[in-house]
Amino acid sequence: MTLKVSIVPDLEDIVVSIETFLQSHCVGADPFVGHTVIVPSLGVRSWLTPQLAQRLGATSGMKDGVVANVNVRYIGHLQTLIRDAAEITSDAWNRDAVNLAVLRALADFPETARLEKKYNGRLNVARTLADRFDRYAARRPELIRSWDKGVPALGELDASKFEWQFHLWRKVREIIGESPWPVLKEEMCVRLRAGEVFPSLPERLMIAGFENISPTQLDLIDALSTVVDIELIFVQQSPFLAQEWNKLTAELVPNRHELPVADAFVSTSVTPLRLPPAWMNSSFELELLLSAYGLPVSYSEVPTAKSPSSKLLHNVQHTLASGRVTQYSHSDTHDASIQIHRAHNLSRQVEVLHDALLHAFEEVEDLQPHDVVILCADPGAAAPVIEAVFEKSVKNAAGNYVRIPLVVADRSLREVSEGAELSAHVLHLVSSRFDSESFIAVATHPIVARRFQVNGSDVATWMRHLEESRLRWGLDAEHRQEHGLIAPDLTAHSWLESVERSLLGAVMPVAEKPVVVGNGIRPLPFVDSSETQSLLTLIEVLSVLVRLEHLARSERTMDSWCTLFAQSLNELCGSSCTDLDDVYLLLNQYQRAAHQIHEKTSQSSISDVVPFSQFAEYLNGDLQSTSGHQPLRTGAVTATSFIPLRTVPFKVVCVLGYDDGTLPSGESEGDDLISATPMLGDGDARLESRRILLDAMMAARERFIVTCTGRSIKNNNLLPLVTPLAELLDFFADCGLDRTAGGDDVSAIEYIHPRHLGSAENFGVVDQDHRVTVPVQPWSFDAIARTIAETRQKVTVKKNTDHVSINLPEPLETMTVDDLERLVLKPLDYYLRKGLGIWRPWVDDVEDATLPISADE
Repeated sequence: MTLKVSIVPDLEDIVVSIETFLQSHCVGADPFVGHTVIVPSLGVRSWLTPQLAQRLGATSGMKDGVVANVNVRYIGHLQTLIRDAAEITSDAWNRDAVNLAVLRALADFPETARLEKKYNGRLNVARTLADRFDRYAARRPELIRSWDKGVPALGELDASKFEWQFHLWRKVREIIGESPWPVLKEEMCVRLRAGEVFPSLPERLMIAGFENISPTQLDLIDALSTVVDIELIFVQQSPFLAQEWNKLTAELVPNRHELPVADAFVSTSVTPLRLPPAWMNSSFELELLLSAYGLPVSYSEVPTAKSPSSKLLHNVQHTLASGRVTQYSHSDTHDASIQIHRAHNLSRQVEVLHDALLHAFEEVEDLQPHDVVILCADPGAAAPVIEAVFEKSVKNAAGNYVRIPLVVADRSLREVSEGAELSAHVLHLVSSRFDSESFIAVATHPIVARRFQVNGSDVATWMRHLEESRLRWGLDAEHRQEHGLIAPDLTAHSWLESVERSLLGAVMPVAEKPVVVGNGIRPLPFVDSSETQSLLTLIEVLSVLVRLEHLARSERTMDSWCTLFAQSLNELCGSSCTDLDDVYLLLNQYQRAAHQIHEKTSQSSISDVVPFSQFAEYLNGDLQSTSGHQPLRTGAVTATSFIPLRTVPFKVVCVLGYDDGTLPSGESEGDDLISATPMLGDGDARLESRRILLDAMMAARERFIVTCTGRSIKNNNLLPLVTPLAELLDFFADCGLDRTAGGDDVSAIEYIHPRHLGSAENFGVVDQDHRVTVPVQPWSFDAIARTIAETRQKVTVKKNTDHVSINLPEPLETMTVDDLERLVLKPLDYYLRKGLGIWRPWVDDVEDATLPISADE
C-alpha cells in the first residue's frame, strides 16, 4: 500500500485529482462499495459536490451530473474508521461524559474551591477542564498516554502549578473506566504498521483540500497507509515558497517520534517577498512535519510567465505564487479588483458593502449572486445588520429595481430553531427576577401561542392588566427574597398580587369607592367578563413557569434537570411539537452521558448536583455554540464566518468588519500545558487571523473587498488599520501600489466614506477637504438617501442668536403638607399647576409603584 502526498496552489486543482481517483476502479472491486473522500470543512464539501457533478456521471463517458457511491467525509472520519476496525462500539470519552466525570471528580478534589472561584461555578469548571483534556488528547497524545500509565510527564515545568491537572485527570480516568482515545489509537497504529489487515477498512482513501494537518492525524494516516492506499493533497498558495521550504528541510533526518521545532529554521531567508513569513507559518510547519515522517512530496510547477492580467488582485496573487515581485502598472481605467473601505461603524460598513456589490454586479461580467461570499469577522453582530440592509430594493443604472438575494449561514442553533430560541427564553426567565418583558417573550412565542391559541387580543388584555396592576418583578415575597429583597410581608407589584387583582376585578362588581379585600388586595376596576378567558390563559402559562421556578430553587443532578426542563417544555408546547427536537436531542445527550457515568461507578450521584443557574448557562452555551442548518450553496450571496468557506474560490470575496476586537488575541491560560510547551503543529491564533485574510484574498477571482472601521465616529479623524491589514497593504505596495494617491496619506485602494448614507458625497458632490474619497460617483444606489442628500443641499440653516427669556414663577410664601407631598410624588403635575398655571386635576386614586413607608407615631 502507498501514501502519495502532493501540494497544489489552489483548491480548484484538487478536482481533477479527485475525478481521476473516482474513475480509477480497482480490478475485481465491488461496484456497490462507495469511495471515501475526506475534506476539511462543510464549505469545501458543498463546493466540491457540484464540481464533481459537472465532470462525472452514472454512465461511462457521460457527464450527466450523477455522482453515486461517493462518501464525502471530514477528518474525524479517520477516527471512526479506526474504531470500527477495532470494534469499539461506544465513545466513553465523549464530551458530555467527560464533563460529568470531571464534575464528579471535583467533589473531593483539593483544588475545587479555587477553580470554582476562577470559573464561576463547578459546572463551568467541569466544562472548561473537559475541553482542555480533549485538546490535550488531540494535541498532546503522548502526555495522555503517560498520564494513563500514572506518570505526570511534566518535564521541567513547575509541578506546583501544573501537576494538579494530572491528579484530576487520573480521578476522571477512574470514573470513566476505559482507555482514552490516544491509548487506543497508539495500539491500533502498532497493529497497522505490523501489517495486520482489518476487513472493515476501505481499500483506498482520498484526503484533499487541507492547508495543514496535526501530527496526530498525520501519524494515523501514516499507519493506515500500510494497509490502505491513501492519496493526500494539500493546498499551499505559493508553489515557490513550498519548494524553497522543501529545500530548507531536505537535510532533516526523519524521526516521527521526535518532531522538529519550527523556530530552529530560518524561513525568512528563502523568500524575497516582503510579506511576513508568519503569514504562512502553518504551511512551513507542514513542510517540517512531512519531512519528519520522510514522506516524498509532489509539487506544482512555479509560474514563470508574467501575470496574465493587469489588475492589482491578479498581480498580487501571481507574485505570491511565483516568488517574483512584479511591479503593478497603473492604467487609465479604474481598477476595482482590491478595495478597502473605511467607514465609521459596522452598520455603515454593511451599507458601503451593499453599494460595492451593486457596482460589482454592473461591472463584473456574468456575475451571479452565488459567485459572491461575505466573510464576517463577527458574524453574531453582523448578521442582523446584513439582513436588514440587503432586504431593501434599489434602482440600478438601468432603472430597474433590484434586490441582492442573501443567505446568512453558519448560525447557531438558537438563531435558526424556534424551539432553541424558546428554550433560551425559558432558561433566562426562570433564572431571572420574572419581569414582565421576559415573561411576555415566552408567553407570546409562536410555539407557545399556537399551543394555547393566544391571539393579539389576548396579548393586549395581558399588557393592559399588567400595566394597570403596576407589575414590576418577582413572583411573591419568597421569590424576591431569593433575589436579594428581604421583605417577608411585601407582595406589592408582584405577579401574585397582579393576578389576584385581575381575577377579583373580573368577579366583583364595580364599586363607587375603591374596595380592599383579603390581605389588602385592591381589585382592578372595569374588568370586562369577556377578558376572563384571556386571563385564565395567562395564568395557565404562568403556572407552568412558576412550577419550574419553584423546582429550580434547589440543586439537582444534570439528569434530573434535563427531565424537569423537558417536562416544562412539553407542557408549554405540547407533546406533538416537533420544533423542540433539536433541544430534546441535546438533553438526551446529557442524560445518556449521565447514565453512562452512573453505570461505571457505584459512587452516589449526590456529588453531581448543580444549581439551576449553572445548568441554564451550560445548556445556553450549547444552544449558542451548536451549529444549525448551514445553507452554504443556495444560489444567493452567502454571508458566513471565516471558517466554513475558507479557501473556497468565489468571483467576489468580501471581508466585513475586519477591526480590533474581532480578531483572536491568542492569549491562553497560565496553567495550560499546550501553551507552556509549544510544539510543531500547535498553531497560533494571531497568525491564523492573518492566514485567513490571505486565504480570502487568494480565493477571490475578480474582486477582493474589505470593510473596516477606519474613521472615528467621535471626531471624524482617520483611524489606523489593524496590524494584519496594514501589513497586507505593505505587501501591495511592494507590488507597485501607490500608497499616497488617495489623499490623507492613504493608498489608492482605500476609500473613505461619509458618516451617513444620505450624505451628499455619496451622490456626486466632491468633498473639498478630501476627507471623503469614494471609488465612483454616484456611489450609492439608494433613492431615499439621494432625496435626503438633495434636500440637505438646498436647505440653508440660519442660526438664531436671540436669547430666549423665561419667566420663572414667583416663589411660594407658604407650602402646605399636601403641596409638599404632591411635589415629591408627582413633581411634573405640581410644576404644571403651580409653576406654569396649567390646571390639571390631581389623580389620587392611582396606586404608585412605591414601597409602603409609614412614620412612627
